[in-house]
Amino acid sequence: MGADAERGDGKREKRTARDVLLSIWWREDMDFGRVEIVYVNRGAPGDVGVIRGADVEHLSRSFVELRDGTWIPYHRIKRIMYGDEEVFSRLRERSGSP
Repeated sequence: MGADAERGDGKREKRTARDVLLSIWWREDMDFGRVEIVYVNRGAPGDVGVIRGADVEHLSRSFVELRDGTWIPYHRIKRIMYGDEEVFSRLRERSGSP
C-alpha cells in the first residue's frame, strides 16, 4: 500500500494522508494499532511529534482526533508508517527545493 494509487485510466494519483489512514482504519485485515504518524508539532523537539495508532480516537474530515482530545490537522502529517513500511510521505515532495 503506497501513497500513490492507480486510477482507471492507468495514471497515478496522489493519496492524501486522510485517504491512507481511512483505508487502514476500515480494512479488517489491517491493525490500526500498528500505525505511526509523524507530524509537525510546533514547540516539540525538532518541531516533530509522533502519534501511535492506538492513540487515535476518530478520523474526521479535516483532523485526526486523539483519545486525549487533541486534534491534528491532516496537512501537518508528514509521514505514516504501518509497521516497518512507509505508506505515506510528504518528506520527499520538498527534497531538492530551497
